[in-house]
Amino acid sequence: MGYYFSLFWPQTNEGVRWGEAPFMVIAFIGFGLLVLNRDEQSRHYRLTVFYGVTCFLVYSLIPYKTPWLMLSSYVSFAYAAAFTLNRFLTGRNSIWFRLVASGIIGFVCWQQYQSTKLGNYYAADARNPYLYQHTSPQFAKLVQRIEDLEELNPSTNLSIAVGGDDNAWPLPWYLRDNATVGYWTDPSKAPALDLVIGPVGSLPSSLSETHIVEYHGLRVNVILECWIRNELWDAFMKTRE
Repeated sequence: MGYYFSLFWPQTNEGVRWGEAPFMVIAFIGFGLLVLNRDEQSRHYRLTVFYGVTCFLVYSLIPYKTPWLMLSSYVSFAYAAAFTLNRFLTGRNSIWFRLVASGIIGFVCWQQYQSTKLGNYYAADARNPYLYQHTSPQFAKLVQRIEDLEELNPSTNLSIAVGGDDNAWPLPWYLRDNATVGYWTDPSKAPALDLVIGPVGSLPSSLSETHIVEYHGLRVNVILECWIRNELWDAFMKTRE
C-alpha cells in the first residue's frame, strides 16, 4: 500500500517535484462523507468510489506493482473528490465558506495542471514516478536506422538476429512484418546476419571482424548494440554523401 500512496504524496526526485496530495486529501474527505451519507441519490457515487477503494486495497496486496494499476482507482478517487466539492459548493453554506472552497478548487486545479505538464515533459524520464521501465526516446533512433538500411533494397528484407532474454522488447513489434528476423535467448549464439542486435557485451566478439557497431538506448541503464555488416554500412554511407 505504501508504494501506491508514495505515487501521490509530495516527493522530489533529482530536483523534480511530484505529488498530488491536495487531490488525495479531498478524495478521502469525499470517501468519509460517502460512508456517513445514506442518501439514495448518492448511491452511484458510493458504488463507484467503493469499487475504486477495493481495487486499491487488492492491488496493494499483490507483490507485483506497477503505476498504471492505479488508473481504475484514480477515476474513483476523482468521483470522491467531486462529491466533496459538490457538498462544499452547494446547499446552505455561507458565502465565505464557498469562497474558501473555490480557492481550494483553484489550487487543486493548478496543482493537477502542474502534475500533468510534468508528466508530459518527463514522459520517458526515470525521475517520473508514474513510469515503470519506460522505453527510452533514443530507441526510436534504432528503429529509424533499421528502416534506413531496409530502404537500400526495398525488395528484400534484411536478415536480422536479435538476442536477449526479452528480445529487446518492443523491437519485435517494430519488426513484425519482417519475415527474416530470428530471436535468440542466448545472445552469444546469435549468427552474423545483416544486423545483429542485443545487450552490450553479450553478442559474439567475432562480429567485430565483419560488422561495425552502433549503440542505442532501450531503457534506463539498458544499452543495445547494433552490429551492421560492413558492406551494408558502406552502402548506407554512400547515400549520405
